[in-house]
Amino acid sequence: NSIHNSIKPLQRNNLHLNESLVENDIYTFSGFPLRKGKKRSKQYTSEILSYSGTAASEADYENHKYDRNLHIVVRFNRKKSFTPEGVKQMPPYPRGISGGAVYSWPKDVMTREKEYEFHLVGIGHTYKERKNLFVGTRINAYLASIYGNNPDLINMPLEQAQHSNTIPLFAGIAWYKQEEWGRLKNEFDDSEEMHETWNEWRQATECGLEYLARRNKIMYPIDLEADHIKEYCRKRNLPNISKTRVRMVNDPWPNGQAPMPLMWWNRF
Repeated sequence: NSIHNSIKPLQRNNLHLNESLVENDIYTFSGFPLRKGKKRSKQYTSEILSYSGTAASEADYENHKYDRNLHIVVRFNRKKSFTPEGVKQMPPYPRGISGGAVYSWPKDVMTREKEYEFHLVGIGHTYKERKNLFVGTRINAYLASIYGNNPDLINMPLEQAQHSNTIPLFAGIAWYKQEEWGRLKNEFDDSEEMHETWNEWRQATECGLEYLARRNKIMYPIDLEADHIKEYCRKRNLPNISKTRVRMVNDPWPNGQAPMPLMWWNRF
C-alpha cells in the first residue's frame, strides 16, 4: 500500500527475452544518479537519466571476462556524449543507477520511419569509466533464478497439464548469420518473400519469437550455415524454401543431439 500508484508491475509484453545481441546494437541504461539526488527534510528526490550506447565487441567481452549470453555490455564515453537534441554535453556520473533498467532499441531502428517501443532486457549494475563500458545482466538470468527457486511457478500436476493450454511447445527455428545474408538471399528459392536486410529479418523474427513465447510456445533459434542448407537440400532434392529450412532444424540430429540453442533462456 505504500508503493506510489504510478508504479505498476511489468507485463510479459514489456520484456524481451529473445535478444540476439550483436555489436553496435543500441541499448539504454536508465536510473537515478546520486549527483542528481536531493534531500529535503526526510524526503529524497532524484531525476531519472538515461545513458545510451552501442553493444560492445567480442573482444571487449573476452577481455573483461563477460559472457554474451548472460551480460549486456555497452560502450559509453561520457566525454563524447550528446543530449537527445544533439548538443555535446557530459552527463552526470552514473553512480547510483545500478539496479536500473536496460532497454533495447529495435534492431532495424536506423531504417524505421515510424514510432517504436523499447523493451526491458536487463538490469544494469556496473560502470567502468576508464574502459567506457556499461554492464548489465540479462533479464533472462533473473527469471531463471526465480523459476529455479520457485519451481511451483511453472510446474503443474500431470492431470492438470493434460487439460491446460499452457503446455510449452518446443520446436526449432532457423537462425541465419549476418555475414552470410547476401549469399543466403541469392540461394533462397523464396528470396522474394524474405526481408531485404538481415537486421529487418532479425527484428521480425525476434518479435515472432516473443509473440510465441508469451503464449508458452517456446522456439529454439538454431544457427544454420549456408553450406549446410545447400547440402541438406541437395541430398534430399528439396527446394531451398522456408518449409525446408524449418524441416532441417527439426529433423533428428546425429546421435540424437541437436545444436545448442543460440538464446539460452529457454533452457530453464
